[in-house]
Amino acid sequence: MQAQGPGVVPYVHDLDIEVGRGGAGGGGFNVRGNVANVAALVPIAQIGEHTIGDIFITDNDRHGHMWDGDTFIDLGQIFPPGPTGSAGGEGVTGPVGNRGPAGPTGPTG
Repeated sequence: MQAQGPGVVPYVHDLDIEVGRGGAGGGGFNVRGNVANVAALVPIAQIGEHTIGDIFITDNDRHGHMWDGDTFIDLGQIFPPGPTGSAGGEGVTGPVGNRGPAGPTGPTG
């Protein structure tokens, strides 16, 4: 027979497991930005401009790296590469540039 009541969760084969007390709520996470690669995380770690749960995406492999209080943990690929977009149209003509310097005197004819 299975026990009933608060804190008791029935399990298969008539085993009862008491549910433990809940822990404190987590702080969540915050995607802070992008860096070129893992090496670019080193100055961020040294400067200390981050808090636990801050995530930076590395552009070279699209991995997320989350600060755990001591180091950045590689969370794996966060944003898989998408399909290549179509080529854009031709841009507008730019403004006329400044007049350049006078050239050297040509040979005598």
